[in-house]
Amino acid sequence: MVSKSGKEKGLRRFRHWHGAIIALIVGAALGAAAALIGPHQPEPADMAGSSASQPQAAAAPEADPAPPSGSVAGMMASGGEEGAEATGATFVVPEAPQMSALPASAPPVAPVTTTGTAAPAPTALASAQAEANGAAEPEMEEKLAPGLAVTEPPAANHLPPLPPGAHPRIAVIIDDMGVDYKRSQLMAALHWPLTLSYLPYATRVSDQTRSAAANGHEIMLHLPTQPLGPANPGPNALTVSLSPQVLHEKLLANLDAFSGYVGVNNHMGSRFTADSAHMAPVLEEVARRGLFFIDSKTIGNSVGRKVAERIGMMFAERDVFIDDDMSPAKVEGQLAIIERVARKYGSAIAIGHPHDVTREALEAWLPTLKGKGFELVPASVIVQMRSHQPAQLSEVSAKQRGG
Repeated sequence: MVSKSGKEKGLRRFRHWHGAIIALIVGAALGAAAALIGPHQPEPADMAGSSASQPQAAAAPEADPAPPSGSVAGMMASGGEEGAEATGATFVVPEAPQMSALPASAPPVAPVTTTGTAAPAPTALASAQAEANGAAEPEMEEKLAPGLAVTEPPAANHLPPLPPGAHPRIAVIIDDMGVDYKRSQLMAALHWPLTLSYLPYATRVSDQTRSAAANGHEIMLHLPTQPLGPANPGPNALTVSLSPQVLHEKLLANLDAFSGYVGVNNHMGSRFTADSAHMAPVLEEVARRGLFFIDSKTIGNSVGRKVAERIGMMFAERDVFIDDDMSPAKVEGQLAIIERVARKYGSAIAIGHPHDVTREALEAWLPTLKGKGFELVPASVIVQMRSHQPAQLSEVSAKQRGG
């Protein structure tokens, strides 16, 4: 049998181990519960610095006032995670990309400024926060900021007025080109910038115009139109007796004869160009194709200018005929008139033909123009110059111009 003293010793041992076991069990249970619950996470109010949700800090020696614990400024001032623990709040600094995912309800962070000192340079965290709040970078604002005036493109086929002191300009048109093949080739071989106007029914007209353009000449189409007299202007000539339909068909046949030309002038036409009803559809089609029209002015009462102004197309008139009289002295006299017109008005448009006397006179005269202060230009240049200048009077009477 166990003595009474032995029983008491055993009971004391049981109680000792029982208490130790209970303590171990309770400790283990508390540890497991703490692990499941985890650390306290601050609410958005904590991050915004709400004083109602901040734990009271223990008494400490007096020091400069610190930002509210739990706020972004407070965490930054106290050193990130370590500062958060010291103030009794848990704050994990996220990486910059995570800041762009802040909830829309999160209040924006005001920039930090100080009085009397320069504002501190923004940190990576502040930059990320500003991006999350919708702040734009200054460089991007400069790129997107308006301020460059939008200007309209210049009008097509339009040149500024002849500036004061600029050289007077002369354009020499040689029309009736292509029919006299040999003389046309000789004229096209000149090495000065002439404007050559070809009859649409000329032999191998496309080959001739391509060759002339390759030699630096501007190309026009010389449109056959009805004269007052019995002279024959050639196949598909436009006459006042044609019906609107036939007139249109003949006009298209002429305009489609070759390509590469920039404008049109009339061949003969002293009867046709005085008739508004027939000139209007012709100039309308020329304008529709983006071409200009030069009135050869074979008659003084031509309606070309009036019709062209009503349409609003590019237009000019011939000033001087070079070779109505084909004597060398007369041709030289007409060249002198061209110079007078150019000096007086700033420009002159002359028309000649592929005659030997004309070519020989031009070969001697054209090289002298630069030394006299003139500029030889294609006819299109003067047409554009005159698009906004008063009508220029011709120096030669209508009687001298032929039919």
